[in-house]
Amino acid sequence: MVWYEAEINQLESKLNSLPSASDRVVFYGSSSIRLWTTLAQDFPQVNTLNLGFGGLRLPPVPGFSSG
Repeated sequence: MVWYEAEINQLESKLNSLPSASDRVVFYGSSSIRLWTTLAQDFPQVNTLNLGFGGLRLPPVPGFSSG
């Protein structure tokens, strides 16, 4: 499934540029998450990270998850 590979590469670069944070809550999913522009404002007490991309479906997610 290479249709989202470029977006995954961008997300990996984004993750690699961020400092580690044990309190981070990661939101990942399809465009419903990717287009959620008010995520941080909707959860002001939470250290959020938006990793939504393309038209994600669950089957490929474990291949990109390290934890």
